[in-house]
Amino acid sequence: IITGLVSLNEKNEPGHIGRLEYLSLERNSVGIATVSYETDDDPSLAGFTAITANIAEAPAQRRTTGTDIVEEWYYGLGTADACRRVAFKLTWAAASTNFRLYSIDVAYKEMET
Repeated sequence: IITGLVSLNEKNEPGHIGRLEYLSLERNSVGIATVSYETDDDPSLAGFTAITANIAEAPAQRRTTGTDIVEEWYYGLGTADACRRVAFKLTWAAASTNFRLYSIDVAYKEMET
């Protein structure tokens, strides 16, 4: 799955930028092999940067992770993520045909312009 570009500033104004804080995914029990992102480029052509290793389980006070819906957060790479928009690429192992993705939410911090 490759997403379209998502704005990282509240007003969606071209003169403002943001920084990816984390990507929240809710999926079924089939694990994701790779989570990666790209910034301010064509998602169908751009190179993506993997953030799979930056995984954390969602904080318990936000939602209890269940058996059938698993929530995971993938953190960005800090200030290197400063951009106007971001797109994500999610891949599952080739043998995984029963995966389901329930939701994608992007957390970001607006930065001074």
